[in-house]
Amino acid sequence: MERYGGISRPVKIPLQGAQDVPIYRTYPIRQGISDSECYQQNGYLELVPDERYLNLTYMEVLRPMAEVTGQTYGNFQFRGRVRLVFWLNLPKMGVHIDNIVGYAGIAARDIIAALSGDGPDNAGGRYMYSNFSVLTSDMSVFSRYDYGPDADALMLYPFDFGAVDFDVDYLFSQNCVSPLAVGAPIECVQEWKFSAPT
Repeated sequence: MERYGGISRPVKIPLQGAQDVPIYRTYPIRQGISDSECYQQNGYLELVPDERYLNLTYMEVLRPMAEVTGQTYGNFQFRGRVRLVFWLNLPKMGVHIDNIVGYAGIAARDIIAALSGDGPDNAGGRYMYSNFSVLTSDMSVFSRYDYGPDADALMLYPFDFGAVDFDVDYLFSQNCVSPLAVGAPIECVQEWKFSAPT
């Protein structure tokens, strides 16, 4: 993946409209992006399809993590549902025109294969992924966002896109939980200003 955003969240960005009346567009932004990166440095465009990219992917939370009633073999278990969104620039990926049909479906299959099974985390817990569903070449994948008319062309050939929705289970034993390490306070910025892009 050339552009990977991890778990994203939607943000409304004010853009300058006609007669200086702001219009608002909703974009996916990565977690941890600062005000300066998002607004002044146009970081809100990082996860928008762009023909300069080979591909991009990010995740959305469809259902937040919540405790599953009871315990599994003495472990605490939490479950949520996420969507992995992907967009592909087929010419940059070397996909020939006669191979284009169903390419997003092939990508979705590979994503599911990579996520099948479970794996440990670095805090003594275990993740499991299940209940996969796939959307390919379906504009509802981007229904949370309104990038504007320029992005519509990036949803047609020679581009392809899709999403894989799945449940995430996180299991951990209370005996393996280590206390949160708290360090020295970080010096706060004394003056914070919002600067909308133009």
